[in-house]
Amino acid sequence: MPPSARDAFGNAAGSCTGNGVCGSWTDGSCANADSDTRAAKMRLSTRTEENHLARRIIQYESMTHTSEEIGERIVELLPRLRRFARSLSRNQHDADDLVQSGIERAWRHLDQFRPEANLASWMFGILKNAWLDNLRSRRRRGEVALPEDSGEHPAVSPVDSNTEMWSVSEAMSKLPEEQRLAVALVLVEGMSYKEAAEVLEIPMGTLTSRLARGRTALAATLEAGNAR
Repeated sequence: MPPSARDAFGNAAGSCTGNGVCGSWTDGSCANADSDTRAAKMRLSTRTEENHLARRIIQYESMTHTSEEIGERIVELLPRLRRFARSLSRNQHDADDLVQSGIERAWRHLDQFRPEANLASWMFGILKNAWLDNLRSRRRRGEVALPEDSGEHPAVSPVDSNTEMWSVSEAMSKLPEEQRLAVALVLVEGMSYKEAAEVLEIPMGTLTSRLARGRTALAATLEAGNAR
């Protein structure tokens, strides 16, 4: 291009530098280019905002659907939750309070539940932690839990069990807590060793040891009761 075809800035006549400085003030093509660029940017920004809004709507609808589904599954778990709560507290009233507290805690932290996780294990873990928090709170207030011979037994209540089940429940109440919980999760709730160990937050070997001792003590207690 001959020198005469360039202006003092070195731009080709009628061209745009990209920053709004044009080589020709009489040529309207540069202004049109800037206008088209701004319009394209606005369209891109609008599409981005629409995509973001769509993702938020989908996420909200997914969470709502998931919450409803999990709520229904928790209702189905209530008998098991109550049973495990009685294994923890050995007291019907405390067990009912514990279940309510555990469900409220689960609902507040629902975003922490992984869809691929076992809901029962997750809920049992919440109940166990809620019970430990309850015990620590009682100790600070100088209160104590009901003793083992208070007449309350862990797995079942007198109104919903036969004599054999009540005997097992009574025998379980005499086990040390660590053995009682291992027996409750594996033998009563039918959880795998891996799931029970995760709920109790202990190594699987420790769970196996506690379960073995609990089984032996449970069998001895039941045998002694039958001999009477």
